[in-house]
Amino acid sequence: VTVQGGVTVSVSASEARRISTDLSSRLRKAKKLSLVLDLDHTLVHATGDPRAAVYCSSLANNEGGPPGGAGPGGGGGGCRRRSDVRTLSLPASEGAPPGAKLPPRAGHQPPTMRHFVKLRPHLSSFLSSVSRRYELTIYTAGTRSYADKVADLMCRHLVGARLDEEGLEALREKLRMAEERLEGYE
Repeated sequence: VTVQGGVTVSVSASEARRISTDLSSRLRKAKKLSLVLDLDHTLVHATGDPRAAVYCSSLANNEGGPPGGAGPGGGGGGCRRRSDVRTLSLPASEGAPPGAKLPPRAGHQPPTMRHFVKLRPHLSSFLSSVSRRYELTIYTAGTRSYADKVADLMCRHLVGARLDEEGLEALREKLRMAEERLEGYE
């Protein structure tokens, strides 16, 4: 089996049978089947193209709001006029061509690249429906960190969370500033 980063993992035939038997037993007890869903172009559309930010800004400007500003429809960051479009940051080195010049970052943080993720229509109701009958697994040809972040984003969407990664970071910064002000009163 080839896993993240092209690493190949081999298991013996007996270990493969044991894994298969354990999985089958667990699924039978839960009375479910296994369903593997491709992340990209099936559940979401994602892009790191900077033109997506321009598009989102033009939506905000056309509706009388500030570029990227909060407004009706929420979204929690990046494309706030579209509740189905969220943002996340990934290390810029992932997906960058070898030898690419990456933008500098302050401190010890690696450079990141903002991605826009559009959730497919009716994703929430679809996942709620199929999860009753299937154990869900997502597949992507992308990196592990991309898969983890998009899965987290989808889970937050399913429970109605309105903030994405950028919104959460802005909230953390506000909390940090409030804590600093409170420390000044002591």
